[in-house]
Amino acid sequence: MVENGLGVRNFSTIIDYFYLKMWWNFHNSTSLWANFMRARYGFGSLSNPSRVWRQMMSDKHVVDLHFQKQIYSGKSLFWFDNWLGNGIFVDKVDQIELPDFPINSLFSNMQGRNLPPMQHVFPSNIRSKILDFQVLFTSGRDRIIWNLTSSGVFTTSSAYESLRMKRHKLMS
Repeated sequence: MVENGLGVRNFSTIIDYFYLKMWWNFHNSTSLWANFMRARYGFGSLSNPSRVWRQMMSDKHVVDLHFQKQIYSGKSLFWFDNWLGNGIFVDKVDQIELPDFPINSLFSNMQGRNLPPMQHVFPSNIRSKILDFQVLFTSGRDRIIWNLTSSGVFTTSSAYESLRMKRHKLMS
C-alpha cells in the first residue's frame, strides 16, 4: 500500500508518531524531560495543560493499546496497569468493587490461587489468565514493554506500520 500516491508519508502524521514516542518516554524513561513531565503532570489532567501535553493525551490511546507491564517487583497497579496484555482492567468491568492495589499484594495474599473477592467481576477466561500468571518477583522495577517489537522497545516505525495495517483493513 502506497501512502499519498508517491510513497510519501503525511507530515502531520509523522509529527503524531513523535508525540506517541513522547508518551512512551513519559512512561518508560528516566530522562530529565520524563522526570519533569511526571512531576508537572503526573498521570492526570490539568485545567491548563501545555500544547505538548494535550497532544500527548489525545494520541495516548494508540500507544496504550500496545503497552504491557513486564512484572519484576509487582508494584504495578492491578486495575490501572496492563500487566496481562489484555488492556487495563478498569476498562473491562462496569464497577470497581475493590480499591486499587499492587499486583504483588494480590499474589502474596492469594491462598491456593483463589480470587474469591473478584470471582464475579471478570469473565472466566480473564480469571483463568490471572490464576495462571507466573509470579517471579525480583528486585528489578516493573517496566513497560511495547508488544509490537521483539525487543519490547517502542519505535515510531512499528506504530506507523500497526496503524497503516489497520487503515488498510478498513479500506479493504
